[in-house]
Amino acid sequence: MRTLFILVLCVSSLSISAQTKSSDDIIDILETTSVDYLKAFTQNDWEAYTSYAHPNIIKMAGGKELLVKLAQETLDMYKSIGYDIKSGFVTGDSQIVNTGKDIQAIIPTSLYMVASGQNSIETKIKLFAISNDFGESWKFVDLSQYDKTSIKTFVPEFNETLFDFW
Repeated sequence: MRTLFILVLCVSSLSISAQTKSSDDIIDILETTSVDYLKAFTQNDWEAYTSYAHPNIIKMAGGKELLVKLAQETLDMYKSIGYDIKSGFVTGDSQIVNTGKDIQAIIPTSLYMVASGQNSIETKIKLFAISNDFGESWKFVDLSQYDKTSIKTFVPEFNETLFDFW
């Protein structure tokens, strides 16, 4: 009986410690995943891109195929004016809110583009991210597509505290 109690205690401790991450660990995972999301977009890796997209955004777009079509049209539009998006990166500190149900964040990022004349520009965008598993994985929304009213329509769980960082 004592052995069973110790075993249950050990398993419970492991479960609790797996759910407890330091804020530095959460930020590292968030920023790495943010770059992976941007990389998927810039490199036309649509399977990865849609795996990182917030499920409501996929649903509202009409499914993964239509979301991919919209993303490809965005890249095509930039190419039509002479710009090629090369990469995306995090440009500043992420703002994170633990709502109790999930972890949400605003991440400042940029897309690096090169023009046909070899001029380069950087376009700043903010991403919204949400994690329902203690920061292990994240789903993203490019906020350049939304305003503060419409984001609540597409992502009802958006925590209004994050409006200060938009």
